[in-house]
Amino acid sequence: MNIKKPNNIFISLLISTALLAGQLSEGIIPPNTGARYVSGEDGVIRMYVNVWGHVNNPGRILVDEGIDLATLLSLSGGPRKGANYKNIKVYHEYPDKDGIIVHEIDFNEYIKTGDRSNFISIQPNDTFIIKQTPFSYFIEEIGTINTIMSLINVYLNVNNLITK
Repeated sequence: MNIKKPNNIFISLLISTALLAGQLSEGIIPPNTGARYVSGEDGVIRMYVNVWGHVNNPGRILVDEGIDLATLLSLSGGPRKGANYKNIKVYHEYPDKDGIIVHEIDFNEYIKTGDRSNFISIQPNDTFIIKQTPFSYFIEEIGTINTIMSLINVYLNVNNLITK
């Protein structure tokens, strides 16, 4: 009779753990889903998009359907200093209604005028690539170039002292 009590306790514990796990996972959307659209308990339709490149928080982002490019860049932490606004590339998972898979967007026009007319419709699993301007890249890497030049200078000075 004592043997049945631990079995009953174990079974009760197992069932309650399974129920609790089911409640906790309810409404949670797995981050690596291949689904084109997902919906939470709130009924809002969402989709994943990828933001790569010269932004503060690149990665896979869950966004509401109907989001625009300005809002998407804001959700990714915004473009970093030196981002190339002129040539933002968008790669669709599937061709859009015009059969286009790759779009290039000049975001400078939006910054100057606030006109969103050249924004495209964002689709599930789109990938946005925001590149860094060449000048910004050069300025960012100048420290590395300076260090290499300093090491060459030290080497030449030491070599000059040894050969005298």
